[in-house]
Amino acid sequence: MEDVSKLVALTFDDGPAVTTLPIIEALESFGAAATFFVNGMHLIKYPETAARASRAGFEIGNHTNWHLHLAEQGYDEILAQITATTELIVSITGKEPTIMRPPYGEYSDAVKLAARNCGLALVNWSIDPMDWDTDDAAVTRERILSELKDGAVVLCHDRMQCEAELMPFFIPELQKLGYKLVTVSELFEAKGVKLEPGVLYLSPNDEPER
Repeated sequence: MEDVSKLVALTFDDGPAVTTLPIIEALESFGAAATFFVNGMHLIKYPETAARASRAGFEIGNHTNWHLHLAEQGYDEILAQITATTELIVSITGKEPTIMRPPYGEYSDAVKLAARNCGLALVNWSIDPMDWDTDDAAVTRERILSELKDGAVVLCHDRMQCEAELMPFFIPELQKLGYKLVTVSELFEAKGVKLEPGVLYLSPNDEPER
């Protein structure tokens, strides 16, 4: 029997992309969920991919419009990057995002303020397999499994071919290990952690940064 106390959030950054659809299909096939942190510049190219992910019950988070280093930007530019992407997400999915991930995981007081004013919690990650560096499915799998535990938030990139190759096999493997794959918001709610706008989180197991 599945131990639903073992929860993990797979998160996919920098899409949508051509390689996003196989990941969505793998999640659907195994009754799993995930969170996609999308860039506005890619949403324009692949709106139906994001719409399908949303219809399937997956979470769509804000990853800003142009993937800039937000810590180097002023408040007005940060706000513009966030709001433009939120508007696109709403127009495509009909749903307001409640979470964002700053590009590169970089943030500043101005980033946290802009996120708070947009009603978005900042969620980074607790496991980074660096799939962007190797684009190797076997290496990515090994790195995730070496750190995996209940409550983990895993950083992946749906633009990487290795993720499209890995997920049809990795998702059922995780399920056989007793993990339930949920969205970021579902994970934090299940662990009794309220996601607050403008506050930075790594996982429910880690202390947030206010």
